[in-house]
Parts: sequence; structure tokens; C-alpha cells
Amino acid sequence: MLCCLMKAPLRPWLTVSATRALIFIEADEPVGLICFNGVGMAEVSTCALSVNDNDTVVKGQEIGMCHFGGSSHVLIISPQVKIRFEDIDDQPITPGRHYWVNTIIGRATKN
Repeated sequence: MLCCLMKAPLRPWLTVSATRALIFIEADEPVGLICFNGVGMAEVSTCALSVNDNDTVVKGQEIGMCHFGGSSHVLIISPQVKIRFEDIDDQPITPGRHYWVNTIIGRATKN
């Protein structure tokens, strides 16, 4: 299930003034409801969504994009969900190490 709005980063000012896109996703347990907050970081930025209310999304599916300038995002997860950051070989994530797109970098469990 999805619901949408719209974007954010020169942190406090940009998160208030920039275009934002909020996408709520009801994920399988143990994660449950999560919120993706996309942020267009410049005054000319936009957030273009590829999903609509009540769409079903799958891992790796495009849900939207930002145009014309920088962008950022934040993923908001329930405090009951514990995330253990590790790579696919169960090794701790190492700062400065390169990780390919779509590499597993964490595992979620319920507290």
C-alpha cells in the first residue's frame, strides 16, 4: 500500500523549503510500515513519482526520481525494528569501502 507527498538537504532550511516526496510502504514482517522521504535539494528540483496509492511494489522497482539538481533521501523505519548492518558475507560494513548498488548492507529483525 502506498501514499505519497513531496523532498530535502542544507539540512533544516532545505528540508522545509525543497520539494519532498513521501512514499509509505507496508513491507513484510519484520519491517512493517516504512516511509521513504525523497528530497529535491535545489530550488529547481522536482520529485517525479512512478507509483500511485495502493500500488504493490517489488524489490528493485523504480518508485520515482528527482530532476534538475541534487537530491537526497531518508528511510524512516519503526523503532521496533532492529537493523544489523553487515554485508552479504556477514562482515561488518566498513567506512570507505565500495559497495555495489543492490548489495545487502543490513538485515532487519523485530526487537
